[in-house]
Amino acid sequence: MTRFDGMIVNQSLIENPVEMMNSTKPKEMSNETYPPLFSPKAKRFRVLLMIAFSMFAQGIMKTNLSMAMVCMVNTTKSSVETIKANTDTSTGSCIVESDSEKKAKMSYDGTFLWSNEEQSAIFAAFFWGGLVSVCMCTWLSNKFGPTRVLLAGGLLNVIASFLTPIAADMGVFSITVVRAVMGAGQGIQYPLGATVAAAWFPKEEKSTAIAVYTNGNQMSYVIAMLVSSQICQFKAIGGWRAIFYIYGAIGALMCLLWWWVVTDTPYDAKDISEVELTHICGPKSSKKTATSTPWKEMLTSPLMLTLIACTVGQSVSIITLTTYLPSYFKHVQHMDLTNNGFWSALPFLCQTAMKFVVGGCADGLKRRYPKKIDTITKCSNCLATFGCALCLGVVSLLPCGHSFLAVLLITLATSCLSGYTGGYFTALISVAPLHTAAVNSVSRIFGQLASAGTPYFVGFITKTNSAFEWLIVFFTIGAILVASGVMFLIFGTVTPQPWSLPKAENKENEKNEL
Repeated sequence: MTRFDGMIVNQSLIENPVEMMNSTKPKEMSNETYPPLFSPKAKRFRVLLMIAFSMFAQGIMKTNLSMAMVCMVNTTKSSVETIKANTDTSTGSCIVESDSEKKAKMSYDGTFLWSNEEQSAIFAAFFWGGLVSVCMCTWLSNKFGPTRVLLAGGLLNVIASFLTPIAADMGVFSITVVRAVMGAGQGIQYPLGATVAAAWFPKEEKSTAIAVYTNGNQMSYVIAMLVSSQICQFKAIGGWRAIFYIYGAIGALMCLLWWWVVTDTPYDAKDISEVELTHICGPKSSKKTATSTPWKEMLTSPLMLTLIACTVGQSVSIITLTTYLPSYFKHVQHMDLTNNGFWSALPFLCQTAMKFVVGGCADGLKRRYPKKIDTITKCSNCLATFGCALCLGVVSLLPCGHSFLAVLLITLATSCLSGYTGGYFTALISVAPLHTAAVNSVSRIFGQLASAGTPYFVGFITKTNSAFEWLIVFFTIGAILVASGVMFLIFGTVTPQPWSLPKAENKENEKNEL
């Protein structure tokens, strides 16, 4: 249990928590130098790995249904509609199906007769459940501490993952409920993960830390797409059912390690050195107490509206790609199950590598040009929004059968999204040090709404999965990304906002500026 009081207990320690040190800690610094971030001796490195593992474990439990769905559903129900659509030359789709395309369909031998609308409802239930929990995120963090709430969410995910095969056999309603429960467990992942990260990493390491721990998500997409497609074909271990059991076991391991390693703040850790603690939190200064969240100023701030817009753009693009990419490759590019799994995983594997590059470059440039931090952040965000929008716009113009170009462009699109690491992701944990959970919770609420609405939108547009329908989907996502990118160019910053700081500090900052 955390030892401190305040409205957002852990956020109050982010800006200058060193004054809250236990009185038993030595007051004088030694000559020892602090360990670098990627040193096994660094406690913050172990915490970083655990946040990344948490993102990975919960991510595969979330994404497992994307590939499993194409294994679970019997394509015969919609095959007639798809063939009719593909013979309509006005849609820009393929005119006839070749023998290889028919063979590719045969590799998907699902048994559930779920329509596109029913599948969309199942996917969307996850995000509706997450919306409920993210609305309670700030209160839960205040009452129990972010690490405990994240642990509880992880356990909820594990239970729901093990129950998914049983629920699927019971029907659409049952699996929809289970996915909603799983979503409730994951709704708090991003806001509270950001809260823990904000407490554990100094500003010159934030972008790198974000690149590392959010890569847990990208690796979960890679595993879910690549490995799940192979598990589907192993009938001896249960086929697609084994996906949920295996990933649930990984989630259980994550919960155990999380409970053992991670604490709310560096002060709660028993195995951290004095020099590393000072490196994270800064030298001792006057005490800063938690303040009530300035909801009115925050919600009416152009920056907050910009962060919300970026969250919506990121959510819509990621949910579409992680949830429906296997379906796009199956119906438009006519890939068999094995190729589908590999090529669906490749974009996120490349995104994983790009995040390290973008995050590392962003932090390196910030150290070299400390007065250009906002410019660096905006450039990084432009790569994500405008770069991804351009690639999706081009891929939307591709007709059926251009698999190589489709994979290449989608890989470039997801790689561009790595720019969010040094862009608005960094802003989310920087602009309000005392209210990180509140800022992330608000942005995440809109992100959850966008995530929940995306399956309905995609399902409504792609009734026959023709190339023309996917053109509409990709162009819509591109427009949202461009709009949010323009907003961040105008209002984006990583500078702590006046409304987020105590009044005494605001006066001091104004005096320093004079």
